[in-house]
Amino acid sequence: MPKKSIRYLLLFIATLAGLLTSLNGYADLLWAMVILLVCSLLLFVSHRLYNLANWIDPVIMFIVSYVTFVVVGIIGTKWFNLDLHAATLIAVLLGLTVFLGGALFADLLASPHRKLRLKRLVMVDYSYSQREFWWAWFFFLIGFFFLLIYYALVGTIPFLAENAESLRVGAVGGLGYLLIAGFAFLNVSTTFLVGMNAKRRKAHFLLVAGGLLITTSLLLVGVGYRMPAVRVMLSGFIVYHFIRYAHIPKRSLGILILTLIILLGVAGFYRLYGQFLQTPADIEFTLRRTIWSIFVRYLYVLDLVVRFFPEDHAYLYGSSYLISAQVLLPGTQQHFGYWLVEKMGLILSSPGPVDPTIVGEFYANFGWVGIVLGMSLLGFVLRASYRRLINSQTITIARLIFISLISTSIIGIAASGVVLVLMFDLLPIIIVFALYQLCVRLRVVKTAPRRKVAQI
Repeated sequence: MPKKSIRYLLLFIATLAGLLTSLNGYADLLWAMVILLVCSLLLFVSHRLYNLANWIDPVIMFIVSYVTFVVVGIIGTKWFNLDLHAATLIAVLLGLTVFLGGALFADLLASPHRKLRLKRLVMVDYSYSQREFWWAWFFFLIGFFFLLIYYALVGTIPFLAENAESLRVGAVGGLGYLLIAGFAFLNVSTTFLVGMNAKRRKAHFLLVAGGLLITTSLLLVGVGYRMPAVRVMLSGFIVYHFIRYAHIPKRSLGILILTLIILLGVAGFYRLYGQFLQTPADIEFTLRRTIWSIFVRYLYVLDLVVRFFPEDHAYLYGSSYLISAQVLLPGTQQHFGYWLVEKMGLILSSPGPVDPTIVGEFYANFGWVGIVLGMSLLGFVLRASYRRLINSQTITIARLIFISLISTSIIGIAASGVVLVLMFDLLPIIIVFALYQLCVRLRVVKTAPRRKVAQI
């Protein structure tokens, strides 16, 4: 192992130990230390195997999302006076372990003579046609008009309304198809246009790609939900850096993470109070709320799920997927997140569902067996899919964008579960991407005029 990597590992463990010692009075301090140390080792192994900065790999994006939304929350729970059940900590560790095992198993099966051989980064063929460029603009306009129609039917911009927290949930009822379609068209087209301008002069890129990202982000934030805008920004960020540099520089990665945390915090405060930060108390509240929203709340809901099943309610044995699938029916339907709020008797500060995390969803349906089988199968499928898509040393810009869109869609699976993300996020994006590729390949065949033959 390189000395530099060992230094990074020791520094990470020392920092982690310092954070843990600050958790004075934590009931399960020993468990937390063990779980976090093992998770940090798994994270280090993942980096050595797959490179945690390779964000076009859906396995990596899932691990990063899982650690962000679930694992890091173990450190922050004491700040909110929360005590985690020991079973919750075990579930967190078990989920990450078997997921990584499933990914490694996919690599092992695909390697010759069963000797582990990993897929490394590839080069990107930057060439594209004018047809691709103009069709990307056309798809952008389609997504733009879907969002305008939504705003017209709602009659206002939910994010700017006084009761934004309530309006953003109620406004979606019966109009969700417009948001789903609009997001899919905007995500695909904006990412293509960012990629096509990635190697242009810096001023041109900032003017075109920057303007597109700002316009798309404002349109999506106006709905009242922040994550769709974050997803578009991430897709553009990934594609730009892999085309420009063939990797994501650490400096850019750090700037992105800091920027997203600040933007999410400020947007969340404005959505709640209808004004921007004005006093030091507002900054402290925003920081606390941001830490809760990003790092702690999903782990807290997972803890509630582990305590609720099977003691207060029998395992669902797959019925949660049917509950979520009913959203496809006409009218206003509620998915599994709303079901949990009702059955567990939760009183929320703002109306809406809760996100059980992928581990919580597997556990609520099939218990510990569900976590083992579900997480390992997920790791296997994601890694096998990535190896299938990266099938040569050079890939086209369209292939890079497709992989990146899949990878950023995986973020929602770590926090919310499988079914909702597949039905209302990943599947619409795949359909729009396929439609875009079909339109690009369309050709108008001009036939020669038929000659009239004189009859003698």
